[in-house]
Amino acid sequence: MSWSYIDWAERAGIECLKGRLETAAFLQKEATTLLSILLVGIGGGIGYSAKLFEGGMTPWIAGIAASTVWLSLVAMVLMMKCIKTMNTQLLYNLPLNIYRPEMNFSEIQVREAELRNVNERIKITIASNDRRATWLDRVRYMAIATPIIFCVATAIASH
Repeated sequence: MSWSYIDWAERAGIECLKGRLETAAFLQKEATTLLSILLVGIGGGIGYSAKLFEGGMTPWIAGIAASTVWLSLVAMVLMMKCIKTMNTQLLYNLPLNIYRPEMNFSEIQVREAELRNVNERIKITIASNDRRATWLDRVRYMAIATPIIFCVATAIASH
């Protein structure tokens, strides 16, 4: 079996797109895990605030309430930028988009056109992954800032 340049390029393109789609799935999983953690924090904040509120308003309640609202906003950003349903690229093209005998294309013309299609799907997936990863990092930083929100709200409420 002799080496074929276009066979090699097709396999490389599919493997590259496969890897990019796996990265997209990993980022989605990371975002979903973070959302679960944020929801636990939100629920805990609500529950703890309710328990403390029974004893009267304290600066701690203001801090917990502010932190809970903050975590809710962080979760909303996470949903809008990382988790919401988005169009994803397919690993392979639809068969009838490729097989078009009425067009009288040669096999090499069809394969070259499909290489361009795969290349475009890779570019789109890279851009989508970059956006999702950037926002996932931003949301992580926002979540890390929660104690600052708590301290500022508690300090304001105690004065």
